[in-house]
Amino acid sequence: MTQNFRFDNYYNKTQIDSLFCEIDDSINTTWILISAIMILQMQIGFALLESGSVRDKNAANVLVKNVIDTMTGALIFYVSGYGLMSEQAGGIIGSGKFMGSNFNNSDYKKWLFSFSFCASCTTLVSGSLAERTYMDTYVIYTMIMTGFIYPISAGWAWGGGWLQNLGYLDFAGSGIVHLIGGTAGFWGTFILGPRIGFFGVSHLDKNLLSDRKISQVKPMNGKKIDEQEIEFTFSTSSELPMQARIRIFKNELKEFEKMSDSIVENMILIYDQNLNKKFQYSSMTNIVIGSLILWISWFFFNGSSGYTITELSEKNLPQKIVMNTLICGTFSGLIVFIFKPYFMRKVSPVSNFNPANIINGMLAGHVTITASCNNVEVYSSICIGILSGFWYILSCWFMVKIKVDDPLDASQIHAFCGFLGVLTVGIFDNDLGVIYTKSFKQLLVQFIGCLALIAWTSACSIPYFYIINKLKRLRVPAIYEIIGLDAMLHEKSDKISFVSDHQTTQMFQTDLDEIDEHTDQNEPIISENEKISVGMSYMDLRMMQAIK
Repeated sequence: MTQNFRFDNYYNKTQIDSLFCEIDDSINTTWILISAIMILQMQIGFALLESGSVRDKNAANVLVKNVIDTMTGALIFYVSGYGLMSEQAGGIIGSGKFMGSNFNNSDYKKWLFSFSFCASCTTLVSGSLAERTYMDTYVIYTMIMTGFIYPISAGWAWGGGWLQNLGYLDFAGSGIVHLIGGTAGFWGTFILGPRIGFFGVSHLDKNLLSDRKISQVKPMNGKKIDEQEIEFTFSTSSELPMQARIRIFKNELKEFEKMSDSIVENMILIYDQNLNKKFQYSSMTNIVIGSLILWISWFFFNGSSGYTITELSEKNLPQKIVMNTLICGTFSGLIVFIFKPYFMRKVSPVSNFNPANIINGMLAGHVTITASCNNVEVYSSICIGILSGFWYILSCWFMVKIKVDDPLDASQIHAFCGFLGVLTVGIFDNDLGVIYTKSFKQLLVQFIGCLALIAWTSACSIPYFYIINKLKRLRVPAIYEIIGLDAMLHEKSDKISFVSDHQTTQMFQTDLDEIDEHTDQNEPIISENEKISVGMSYMDLRMMQAIK
């Protein structure tokens, strides 16, 4: 006769409870680790989105910045960030565990998860400062952000700080992550000024010229300079002979003083060719793929913010959170795609079917729903998405009006929509929203939180950007900006060469003719195992031929 199995025949209640706690902890740890890795994967999305949104000449620069800010951010967050963020006990600065001191198993998990959010916040600044910022200046600022600005403010809302005690709600970080990162980016790009060619800014603008005076152009190595050369800076030397321009270039940019004339001549030719070039995204493919990676990773960003998968409640259902995020982003993206060209037609020509429109609209919707995604109904997320789309369009109009150039619309998407997202908690939250309670108390708390985050970020960011700008170490010289930061900051000097647009067109046509010729003869142009896709770029083709 089979005896019924009973746990209490083998274990007492304490042992059973302990066993199930261990199982729950293992499941939660797995969930948080997977989510943190997926959130860190957003760095891939940011890298693709940013590199595709700038011009070819600056693509490598933004990729380097995305890698560096993650690496330096991890180091600084380990040293000071996590400690300042933790155990604030109703105050403004944490007294937690610095440099991994006395970490237990739970701390390792929490550190990784917290850093994934911090890294996302820091990267937002990179997009706002793209195409015209010194690398070292940006890296120093990311260290300040990850080690000081973000951790303290995150502790206010999530580490037992004063905002949390006040009743401020921000489930996944519309304010803590996006408003802070977007505000920092706004002040950075505001102080930097527009890129050359935007809002009527030319390479002759007094704010973009080198601080060297005309009278400082002196003979080098005993060589004589014609008197007419002394009357020119490099930016106004286009009519001079090449040798004269080379001498002026070397005098203005001392770092290239010992460079060979042939390399400097290539730089000058690139400068002349780029001077009047129209802006063109380096890769719309990268923009779309990067945004799709962000889209998918965002589901983990929001869905895992409850920090558990075993103790679920009405305010922490990952399936509901992900659905709200998806619906809100969808409605926001469609609103922007349809209406932005109409509202922006008087201040900026926008193509009706520009993929960047729907992508930015979708990201704006995700930012806005991030604060309230856990405790709003799906119909509320639709309303939030519609509000987000029009709010983003309005912010784009405003930025054009005040002539602030944000290359990736990071300020509009993250600062403006992050602000809106925090307020939507006070409007649509199922328990505390004004439309359910008829009370403005929570909305007031959310507004106070927004003001505190903006004030804190501004107080830390404005002095840094202002002082560094006065020291001439924020914005690269106009020559760097026009030639491109890839060549000027990241390329070996002996690798810099000049190929005119006309030569590029001719070489590309020659390659196409070769393809047609070999195709007619049924011969592979490279090898039997190598196939050339219809969408292969010119550079890919040249590279494959060079390898061959």
